[in-house]
Amino acid sequence: MLKIKLDRRGFATDLEKQLKGTERQIAEYITKAMQDTAVTMKQEARGQLLDAGLSQRLANTWRSNTYPTRRNSLNPATYLWSNAPEIINSMSEAATIKPGPGRRYLAIPTDECPRIGRGGKRMTPHQVERAFNQDLIFLRTDRGRLGAFVRVVKSKSRKRLRNHWRAPTQRRLASGRDLELVMMFTMVPTIRTRKIVDIPAILAAGEAAFPGHLQDNWR
Repeated sequence: MLKIKLDRRGFATDLEKQLKGTERQIAEYITKAMQDTAVTMKQEARGQLLDAGLSQRLANTWRSNTYPTRRNSLNPATYLWSNAPEIINSMSEAATIKPGPGRRYLAIPTDECPRIGRGGKRMTPHQVERAFNQDLIFLRTDRGRLGAFVRVVKSKSRKRLRNHWRAPTQRRLASGRDLELVMMFTMVPTIRTRKIVDIPAILAAGEAAFPGHLQDNWR
């Protein structure tokens, strides 16, 4: 009679190693699928801003990461955020913006309104008055809108400047530069913002994409 002795301790050890190896492999697949899902959600978030006609720079403020960051996991998580949270929050729901106490209008900068520094925000009405050393002039435009104007002269530089208007000093006027009336702000009583960022749609895009990403990464 042939007698076979089974070493159960060794068998259990080998089985545990195999299961751990399989678990590590599955964790790798799931983590990679979650990383791809993070990219899908980021693309959806950025696409919403671009479809609304906003800049690529603003769209690129969306960032994503998958946790844990340095190892694979059977239960990874994706974190999506924006580096411009106040702007994104204001676009996530429709709202009516009204002037502050004691004010009748909101000042919306035109393209002619100078910026502060390189790529900075456009000047406020008070900053424009200080920059050009004069009070704003309020006039109705041809379309009946109320505008805030200043009298300025063009810069003599041939380079394309961010702020190409200059204060009309006596020296500049004496050099023959023409005095121009330029609208810096459009004055409106209220602003109705529309919903641009759809957070549930971003989450839905991620949920719909995950199974496909998992299938693509399962080898």
